[in-house]
Amino acid sequence: MSILRRFVTGGALFVVATAVASANTVQFSHTTLTAATPISDTFTLGDFNTALGTLTGISISTSYSVVAEVDILNSLSTSQAYTNANASIPLTLTSSIDALTASTTATAGPAAGTCAPFPPTCIVGGLTTTGTLTLNVAPVDFGLYEGGGSDSYIVSSTGGTYSGSANPGVFFSGNANAGGTTTITYTYTPLSSTPEPATMALFGTALVGLGLIRRRVRS
Repeated sequence: MSILRRFVTGGALFVVATAVASANTVQFSHTTLTAATPISDTFTLGDFNTALGTLTGISISTSYSVVAEVDILNSLSTSQAYTNANASIPLTLTSSIDALTASTTATAGPAAGTCAPFPPTCIVGGLTTTGTLTLNVAPVDFGLYEGGGSDSYIVSSTGGTYSGSANPGVFFSGNANAGGTTTITYTYTPLSSTPEPATMALFGTALVGLGLIRRRVRS
């Protein structure tokens, strides 16, 4: 490869690499403290400051965790086997700006075992699950998330349902605790990353040079 070709190719790659590296992110987070379900946590997260640059993406996500207990009451006179003891906790993340909503059902379990006649109640604790709720904002709505203030979000759940499989006369109930961290991530192109005239000239020179080299090779 000639010296000219190496220079021009290197210049083109440098310009492309500079463009790729220009995307930045800024984040705001809030932690919903773990509490007994049902939960409802309303909070605010910061808007995007347009002085930083031009928005290219907005993602809002809640990383949640649930710890549940399933209580089993055996009303029969003999010990009973049970399977699939689990807790199902519906969780919702809502953006009040444009009414975007993401929902899921967090399922903790299953567990299996044998429960003696009541009393006492058989307790199956420490059933855990984790996951993520995500909202992706459409570009047409980016303007709703821009400014110098903040906007409201809600993380909520119902009390949940508790179930399992066993003979008639065996009953399931329970309780759970849920919490998590919600983060809004703004992806943007910084204003300072706009190519300067000299950079554009270098890129143009690189393209012309590559064209000349291609013609030489063909000839």
